[in-house]
Amino acid sequence: MKRAFIVALLAMQAVACASLISLSDDTSSANGPKPYSGVELDVEGLGSSASCTGHGGCVSLLFFPLFLIDLPFSFALDTLLLPYTLTRPTKQATASLRPNIEQTEWNQLVLQAAQELQYNHEWLSGLALAIDKRAPTLPSGAVKARALETVVRHARNSPSAHAGGEEKYVYEDVLKLGELGLALGSPDTASQVERFERLSSYSIHDVLFLNDFLRWYLRPTIEKELDTQQLHSLGWTSSSGDHFEIAGVKELNMRHFLREGKPIERFSLYPGL
Repeated sequence: MKRAFIVALLAMQAVACASLISLSDDTSSANGPKPYSGVELDVEGLGSSASCTGHGGCVSLLFFPLFLIDLPFSFALDTLLLPYTLTRPTKQATASLRPNIEQTEWNQLVLQAAQELQYNHEWLSGLALAIDKRAPTLPSGAVKARALETVVRHARNSPSAHAGGEEKYVYEDVLKLGELGLALGSPDTASQVERFERLSSYSIHDVLFLNDFLRWYLRPTIEKELDTQQLHSLGWTSSSGDHFEIAGVKELNMRHFLREGKPIERFSLYPGL
């Protein structure tokens, strides 16, 4: 049965020329699948042949019998090809697949950046509190900024709601956060933190301020790109406030982010903006 079907299909291909031409023509599928496109082509040929005028135009009358003979075979082949012509993607649909894939990748990248910012906030806050309370042990961890760097690099071309031409400076801040994270490492003792602060112009509070500033700056982008479930998994709380503080720490000890000699307590006052 299968062999007979194949033989019949090949036989029809020898005469169903209009169907084959219409399927091979890229323009026929530009606006969508074209069922019975071979029949349509034959009918157009019959019409143009019958309505020819002038000496040169009537040469097309010679093709009238060919279109007429081809018509039933094209109809039969078009019918057999309906599963293909009704389901094949259009050019527009194929082109739209790539943006959808890129959007999914972008969503995951923003999610990873938000996770890094949230993780950094929790770890650095715990580290600052442990130092302030002279705790015998420090929370383990390290600053993460790989996905964050990629997101901000792309965000320079699509600024967030807070943007006003400062995108390149914010990107430099992300690079600085990664640089400070490498210098800080994963300290086990207070003496290691003190050594970092002694060799750097940044304190732990400064590093936390920088991270939380970036979290505030990217908040509109994060809340726009992530759905409610993703934000909930992060423990993300929507807030329009830009006040900087460290839970459990009464006095900020900042050496870099200062304004008139005092710690900057509002992200919107950061000189980088």
